[in-house]
Amino acid sequence: MEIQSLDKSALDRAIAEESAVMVEFYTESCPFCKSLERIFQGFAADRAEQAVFGKVNLGQEPSLAKRYGIRSVPTVILFVDGVLADRRVGAVSRGTLEEMLKKIDSNGTPTQKKTE
Repeated sequence: MEIQSLDKSALDRAIAEESAVMVEFYTESCPFCKSLERIFQGFAADRAEQAVFGKVNLGQEPSLAKRYGIRSVPTVILFVDGVLADRRVGAVSRGTLEEMLKKIDSNGTPTQKKTE
């Protein structure tokens, strides 16, 4: 599965239209982002039926860093039913991504919402 590169409007549309969206926020110069990219791609390919997967280059969309309070990259955010359900910072493992998806059940419904 191809991970969608999202700009601000495409991200807003995905969050509004899809029940679950997992997004990797990154910059081109971040070495940890490059290591996460391979893990994220493999995970997205295996879990395409559970969520929409995208990535946002904060070098091109800096306003999104402010909107979501992103201070470090990579940051992975899971949106469920339009709400930020989980956030992880750093080059996370596949297991961590699995834990994030446990926030939704098999119907795409949030099982627990994390408040910021």
